[in-house]
Amino acid sequence: IGVLGSLLAQRKWDALFRRQLGYALWAVPAALINAFQSYARTNLAMAMRVNLMSRLREGLCATPSLPALFHEIAPVAAAKKEQDSAVQLCTADVNAFCVEAVALYEGMLKPSVEVIILSTTLGGLMGGKQLAKCYAYFFAAGCWTRFVGPSFATSSAAKERAEGQLLAGHARLHEFAEEVTMLRGGEAEGEQLDAALAALESASSRLALGRFASEALDGYALRHMGILAAFTAMLPAVYHGTSSRAASDPTEYFLTCLHLLVNVGMACKDLVLSSKALAAARGFASRLEALYAALARAPPPRPPPAADG
Repeated sequence: IGVLGSLLAQRKWDALFRRQLGYALWAVPAALINAFQSYARTNLAMAMRVNLMSRLREGLCATPSLPALFHEIAPVAAAKKEQDSAVQLCTADVNAFCVEAVALYEGMLKPSVEVIILSTTLGGLMGGKQLAKCYAYFFAAGCWTRFVGPSFATSSAAKERAEGQLLAGHARLHEFAEEVTMLRGGEAEGEQLDAALAALESASSRLALGRFASEALDGYALRHMGILAAFTAMLPAVYHGTSSRAASDPTEYFLTCLHLLVNVGMACKDLVLSSKALAAARGFASRLEALYAALARAPPPRPPPAADG
């Protein structure tokens, strides 16, 4: 980016065309790497889900009393003879946990690698002192946003519980459709469904409002102010001419450093925002933990009685 901007400013059209062609060729493996990242994320989440579901299937098949197990992990639904909350735990929540867990690891690994690579380049361009000041701002801003920002673990868990209640209500209505019609219980069932929908709407609104506040805060402190902090940290090398590259071609140096610093800022922002994936994963993990703990506490099935004679 810096070389292209410098060649454009100097109107060196032949060299600019060759650089553009080189950029287009390097973009091919870069696009493949980005696509492979998404492909690997999907496959990893599915592999994790298969492992968890296999363990879950073994536990469900081995438990001596499925009603007792469902009553332990979803007591409210079990009291109403509804098992759909347990069904959601065993299916949708397992899938959501795997997706969020993989997103958490990706959100921590990829930005860390980017920061290391870009910092090595920037250290030679700007100097370690200015780069350290820039990173100090991102660290302080990230800590501050996490301290004043809302928590999503409780809100995510509440939303998933409300989803389970709404799913249970519709499944009950479908299963006992004839009984509801004969007893003219449509109005009562409708009131329960409305209550479940209202609870889901309230939980979703609280979660969406918290995410709105967090994203606005993160966008201002880490993205926009981060770009300004990176620009300010780059200026001394240009002003004092401490770098030979800055002295020989300030345009190239300016654009190169700015581009790299913006990318470092975005990588640091992604690294800090990985805490959101952690909160979402914790919300699902707390529900799955109760399920797997109940399976672990279940007594082993009794052996069949021995045949006489």
